[in-house]
Order: sequence, then C-alpha cells, then structure tokens
Amino acid sequence: MMVPTGLMATNLTIEAPVIEFLVFALLLTVPFDLLRKRFLRRQRRLDEAFNRARFLGIGRAR
Repeated sequence: MMVPTGLMATNLTIEAPVIEFLVFALLLTVPFDLLRKRFLRRQRRLDEAFNRARFLGIGRAR
C-alpha cells in the first residue's frame, strides 16, 4: 500500500494568484536585502576607519 506524501496527501491546490504573490514578494525583497547588506558592509568599513583614526589621534582638535 502506498502512502501519499507532500501536496498529494493534503489534496492542496495552490491558486495562480498565490503563486504570483509569492514570486512578486521574492522579487521585491531580494534586491532590498542585497542593498542592505552592501550598506551594512560599507558602514562597517567607515566605522572601522573612524575608530582607527580616533585611536591614532588623527584629526583631533587641540
């Protein structure tokens, strides 16, 4: 006797609008996530440079 698995077991049908929404959500969120990672990387570099300069006393007001 075969036991149905996955989507066949639940008799679930995914409607086209649901699939369109999932694709749209994926296409919308991925570029923003990549931009956020790039921004965070750049911000971390700037913070490291600032801390290095502060440690060395560069640009300190006398």
